[in-house]
Amino acid sequence: MSCRRAAKQYRRAGPSVGETIVAETGVRWSQLLRLPYFDPSRFVVVDPMHNLFLGLLHEHFNKILGLPLPKDGKEAKPVLHLPLSEAWKNLGPNEQKSMRRLIRWLELPMCKALATEDGRQMWQKRLQQQHKAVLGLLCHELQVSSIPTHPAKTGNPTCADYARGLVHWVCINVNRL
Repeated sequence: MSCRRAAKQYRRAGPSVGETIVAETGVRWSQLLRLPYFDPSRFVVVDPMHNLFLGLLHEHFNKILGLPLPKDGKEAKPVLHLPLSEAWKNLGPNEQKSMRRLIRWLELPMCKALATEDGRQMWQKRLQQQHKAVLGLLCHELQVSSIPTHPAKTGNPTCADYARGLVHWVCINVNRL
């Protein structure tokens, strides 16, 4: 079915039937379709903020069209292998997502960034924004001690303490390679 035909059906249909047409075709009526020369597939402006910066183009290709974009072949190979148990798979979906992100970050080469104080600060900031329970579990699994932000600090570790410990652990383990 053409865009014009679906749009005309939408215009003629009532609100409930019109929404069914939109769900099937993704097309609504626009006054621009009254112009005989208007071709919606050629004259629609691509909105770079929504399509590129917010990832809608990527989602459209991968999820809606089922056409994954080709990889550039420059994916970094893991530098470290994290010997983790399956315990983290019992966490909730958000925590599992956070754990997968942490594993990916820690296995990738961070050497250049960790060579400078600014780089270490950047990674500490990035790590400490993850779920505290996930950071604690990861430190426990890797036998990493949290490093308090102040030497006299006592009590439960914070996300920043766990992040400092993980960055220190990566620095030591990467230097062994």
